Amino acid sequence: MPPKAKKLVRKKAKPDYQTTEADLQAFGGVKVGQLVRNALGCTGSVLGVKSAPAGGPSHLWVRYDSGLEAPIDAESLQPCDPVDQLRREIKERQQEERVLDGQWANYNAEQQRKEEEAQRAAARRRQKAAAAAAAAAAEQAGAEGQQRGRSREVKAVSTAASLAGRSKQAAAA
Repeated sequence: MPPKAKKLVRKKAKPDYQTTEADLQAFGGVKVGQLVRNALGCTGSVLGVKSAPAGGPSHLWVRYDSGLEAPIDAESLQPCDPVDQLRREIKERQQEERVLDGQWANYNAEQQRKEEEAQRAAARRRQKAAAAAAAAAAEQAGAEGQQRGRSREVKAVSTAASLAGRSKQAAAA
């Protein structure tokens, strides 16, 4: 008997965070993105409120600096100083600047590579044109040389004939 096909079990979608001020008011009026500290001193950023299924209690969720997302107890919730919030914003902006600087560096390197490639292509075209001109000049010089050679041969033959004719005249006289 062939094996039975397995049933696909779909995972339940996680409920989205509720981020309205009314939902967050129950937790001391914190705002999304605000830095808070738990009883152990770990700092995290507020994500929002998740309600438990079947009307259970809701929990405030925080993303800690390590990347972990976890609920935080309302009793242990302490807002961080505005100085900490400012430091975090500065750090985020510096990170964004580093990313943009890297993107600009990549863009500039690509533009420089394209420019160098265009210069090499132009140099190759100039070399081909110069080689073609040199070949044409050599061909023309060769043709002129052949023409000169023929005219020299004709002159030599005519000179020899005229000398022969003079020698006959001198012998006859």
